[in-house]
Amino acid sequence: MKSIYESRTRLEVYVHFVWATHRRLPLIVSDQERPLYRILEHEAERLKCTVVAKGGTDDHVHVLLKLSATTSMSEIVKQMKGATSRYMGADSFKWQDGYSATGIHRSLIGRVAGYVNTQKIRHQNRNIWTELEYISEIAMPPEKSDSEIRMR
Repeated sequence: MKSIYESRTRLEVYVHFVWATHRRLPLIVSDQERPLYRILEHEAERLKCTVVAKGGTDDHVHVLLKLSATTSMSEIVKQMKGATSRYMGADSFKWQDGYSATGIHRSLIGRVAGYVNTQKIRHQNRNIWTELEYISEIAMPPEKSDSEIRMR
């Protein structure tokens, strides 16, 4: 029997992942989006992660995850890319090598989730430089007051 004092692993790590289709080709058509995101969610659950938000366009995907303590980021992306490639058809669909992974402060989860969930709209109305500027703004944790810093 386990003691109530036995140590347990507690992990609260949120990561914003982005990866693109091969050569950024527009390979994700609208009737494939919903099943593709369901597969991403299924893979996340299988790996004991939680999907907080998901979104993208015809050439890339964003996923905001709460990570599990047992699976590496590279394994998570490998499994998600693999499962979605098999669904999309490995002969005609391929993800680009690599991915982006940015740790997100828990106080910013709502803002980043809103950003991820509105990818289609954002890409219709913004150029890449405006988008990169916005990403850098939302990825920064809120500034601490001097009194909060001294308390530590």
